[in-house]
Amino acid sequence: MKYALIYNGTIQVGPRDWMYSAFLDFLTSKLISVDTLPVTAPNTPITTEQYKILPVYYTRPIYNQRFQTLQGPFYQIEETYVSATYNIVDQDINILKSQLKTAVSAQRYDAETSPLSYTFKDGETVQLYTSREDRRVYLDILLSLPDSESIMVKYYDGKFKLTSKEDISAIVNLGRQHITSVFAWEESKYKSIDAAQTIAELKAIGVTHPLNRTVEEVVSSVIPDGVFIGIN
Repeated sequence: MKYALIYNGTIQVGPRDWMYSAFLDFLTSKLISVDTLPVTAPNTPITTEQYKILPVYYTRPIYNQRFQTLQGPFYQIEETYVSATYNIVDQDINILKSQLKTAVSAQRYDAETSPLSYTFKDGETVQLYTSREDRRVYLDILLSLPDSESIMVKYYDGKFKLTSKEDISAIVNLGRQHITSVFAWEESKYKSIDAAQTIAELKAIGVTHPLNRTVEEVVSSVIPDGVFIGIN
């Protein structure tokens, strides 16, 4: 609970948590008797001829935190309490654009590093690691693996698969297409954000990439360790 000391019709101390010394210092500076000032927080308002110490009640409205902000609090002194209210105001559109671009970039990165599916000629499908470091590993293997050899790979889903250079090449190309796609998505969102003239237009821009789950669907997951082992 917050309290406010009212003197001459205005708030002079607080709103703040109860602190006997803070209220005492003000009252003694005004040569006001502190006989009725309790050491601990009172259960009822303190009303004297010279001052009041009243509880403060806050009313916070529901608002869209992405596009709006609260202005205030604004205090209204009532007989036995102080009310604290807020106004809902729109965020500055340029600040919103910057925030939305940050959200878009985060979505692009999550999509960029989400696992991809690759199907071998024998019909088996595996999930691919897609972090930037792992994509580099695929490329290094492609550049160093002789045409006639294969490599044993542990994939994102934990499967082990003897993988030919042809398949490694296809995996590298799949990764390139994926990266091109997610960055093109990010670019298109940036252009839409820059072109928006009103907050309503910004609200209409979806910032969740189709490959990503919504916030409500996000759960902790464990990515298995290990990448490539051995050459056959």
